[in-house]
Amino acid sequence: MDADFFVPEGANLRAELQISPDAPVAGIVARIKPDRRHRELIDAFAQVAPELPDAQLLIIGRGESRPSLEAQVARLGLSRQILFAGYRTGGELAAAYRTLDVKVLLAEGNDGTCRALLEAMACGKPAVSYRFGAAAETIVPGETGLLVEEGKVAALGRAIADVLRSPQRAKQWGQAGRARILELYRPAQRADAVEEFFRTVLQLPRA
Repeated sequence: MDADFFVPEGANLRAELQISPDAPVAGIVARIKPDRRHRELIDAFAQVAPELPDAQLLIIGRGESRPSLEAQVARLGLSRQILFAGYRTGGELAAAYRTLDVKVLLAEGNDGTCRALLEAMACGKPAVSYRFGAAAETIVPGETGLLVEEGKVAALGRAIADVLRSPQRAKQWGQAGRARILELYRPAQRADAVEEFFRTVLQLPRA
């Protein structure tokens, strides 16, 4: 993880997207396709919206499911609160993460990792995720974010609302998340871990 590029300081997308500086914002950065579970996130946010009428949900990315998700949002009457922010790369991607108050992740990427989660944490953002694979290894519940059992949409909504209602705690969790990235997920730590693995293998008895 390039924690020198993905940093808390810098531009965000709030002015471009006409989002108030004080509005609580949740968001997902992922390919927009069925296995990334955007529909569940929209249903979860539908529970958050009445409690937090100023809250926004950003869906960042591109993909074949966008038209059906836009129709779902329209049916729920949430077009004002759920925004599709398009595909972002480079500096715009870092700015997208900095726009959020909480990053949501519901499925692993194509390579089985959760790179978007790590990038958001490097930008100082807390996370809410289903409990699975790399996400469950990365998020420390109650310290850097919250984990929810897979498919529990109501619990997902409660977790998102819980973070958005507590901006000071969210800030503390975001700072703890960045510290975790700096400690465990930079290239130097990865190189050390690979080297230690090979040392261990070399010390094993020969077959």
